[in-house]
Amino acid sequence: MMQPTASDGTAIFQIEEPLPERIFVSLGVDEAACSGQADIITGELQKQGAAIGKECGLTEAAKRLSPKPGQIILFARPLPLWARILAPIERE
Repeated sequence: MMQPTASDGTAIFQIEEPLPERIFVSLGVDEAACSGQADIITGELQKQGAAIGKECGLTEAAKRLSPKPGQIILFARPLPLWARILAPIERE
């Protein structure tokens, strides 16, 4: 599933029954620094939610965000321009 983010940075996904055992979340390749992906156990997600990427140098307000059951908060920062320019060269 792919979903672009809204102007506020959110994306909403509805997952139909039967739920998979695990959910893999990934940002686009070469688009984000810090957290770009996570493998989440669905049962844990339903009970407590998941916050990924809290090591991204967050603002104090962002650090206080806490996921609700069934919710994933994926913190990320855009790659700087120089990293996006060099990314294709680094893959060669």
